[in-house]
Amino acid sequence: GEPLTYVLLTVVSFAFVTLFDIKKKINVATIDVSGVKTNYTAAFTFDDAMKSVDIDAATLPAHVTYVVTGTASALNAGSYTVVFTLSSDSDNYVLSGNPVISCSWVINKAEIDVSGVKWDYNTNTPFVYTGTEKSVALVANSIPAHVDVTMGGTAKATNAGQYQATATLYAASQNYVLTGKDVLTLNWRINKATITIAEPCFLIIRNRFSKSFTSGFAIKAIIKPITNGKKKA
Repeated sequence: GEPLTYVLLTVVSFAFVTLFDIKKKINVATIDVSGVKTNYTAAFTFDDAMKSVDIDAATLPAHVTYVVTGTASALNAGSYTVVFTLSSDSDNYVLSGNPVISCSWVINKAEIDVSGVKWDYNTNTPFVYTGTEKSVALVANSIPAHVDVTMGGTAKATNAGQYQATATLYAASQNYVLTGKDVLTLNWRINKATITIAEPCFLIIRNRFSKSFTSGFAIKAIIKPITNGKKKA
């Protein structure tokens, strides 16, 4: 009758479910992911090429996949963090060990040596006043690539005198850092020009031309005294 059929179906259903659960448990394997590592071993240095961090394929067990979040690749110098979340590729596997791997990584700035930067002025051969502008500057081919310069002080002058110029070097972008002296100071001068005048008397020359020449000339006179209205030989 009906009660017997119901009991039989219940027993069969229970046996099937129990057998399925046992089979499922038997088929689930454990994968140890404690040895999984990234391929990042040391800081990168900027070289205008992309840098990236990933899971080291040699340490990744079979049937394990991962999802990447954070920053896994970058171009510019800086500090970054990437996170790898591991999982099995089917319900037949379960992971043991830490399935989340976080990696902090760095791209260092590239160093630029500026110790060879120099001025185009020779302190042993100063300028001489000529009435035209004189200037000092850094030797162009001594300035490395990716370095900019800001000039300060007095780098141009016309009149005789002592002057001081400065050049401040700095990296053209955040990806570089300078090594060596980055502020260069130059003391330079324009000497007075010398005019040699044989005659007439120095006093007359001085009175006549002092206003015109005192800014740029040193007057050197050869004085020949005058006797009885005539120039003494």
